[in-house]
Amino acid sequence: MRTNKPNFAPSPTIAKLAARQRILKRRSWFQSHLNHAYPAAYNLSLPAVEASTSIKTSTPSHEILTFADHLVKIAEYQGKYRDTLQQLLGVTYSACIVFNDKSESVRAANKATLEEKCAALGIEGKSYYQLIVKLAFGKESKRASGFVHVIKAAQNQKPSVEPKDFIRWLNDNGGIQEVRKKLNSDGTEKMQSVRSPEEIMTERINKAKDSTLNACLTKIPYGQLPAIAKLGNESDGLAILRQQADGSVVIKLVLNDSKMVDSIYAALGRTLK
Repeated sequence: MRTNKPNFAPSPTIAKLAARQRILKRRSWFQSHLNHAYPAAYNLSLPAVEASTSIKTSTPSHEILTFADHLVKIAEYQGKYRDTLQQLLGVTYSACIVFNDKSESVRAANKATLEEKCAALGIEGKSYYQLIVKLAFGKESKRASGFVHVIKAAQNQKPSVEPKDFIRWLNDNGGIQEVRKKLNSDGTEKMQSVRSPEEIMTERINKAKDSTLNACLTKIPYGQLPAIAKLGNESDGLAILRQQADGSVVIKLVLNDSKMVDSIYAALGRTLK
């Protein structure tokens, strides 16, 4: 007699677990190839697999993106653009280091290669730094000068920054713009010009005098007040005034002291913008 063997079909839970294992295995294979094909700075990675085994349908490629979708994409590309810019500047820095080889024959060959490429693209520059930078970042002179400044500042450090350490050095110093602000192209730190207290006071005095140059509240005829007559022509003095109960104003004292006059002008200049 022939007996039928029992049919043990896998449960839905086991089937889902098996499907998940296959997905993880395939994802691991793709991730290893991504890591091999692209530099680490791009930080390319596949999205994490959800704990749920439910199948999600991908968004159709023809779907119209909303403004919010574009903002998300801008945020995604901002980080990658910064990394890419730094990597490009790092490669350019390496090219500048390698260009200036100790061997005269190598330098001559490098010069011929550089000039040929620049001539084909219509690129001009005063130094090989500018030519190499313009090859990398475009012909705009002002932008190229900024990158040349950063490259020279790194190269003129003591000791010079190694090409493999350039991006780390750049970030340690605050990035491209901060390097331009803090360092000269010869690698030294820029001196912050600090004005002396005397210079600051002189500026305030002059500013206050200019603001009151044509001011005139009242005029007292010459000789009417002897104390005022002693000031001298075109001289400034201090007067202490008091208003009386009847509204009249009394000049109680006139001071002929240039230092005190300057201190009042300086106080006034401090309030002026």
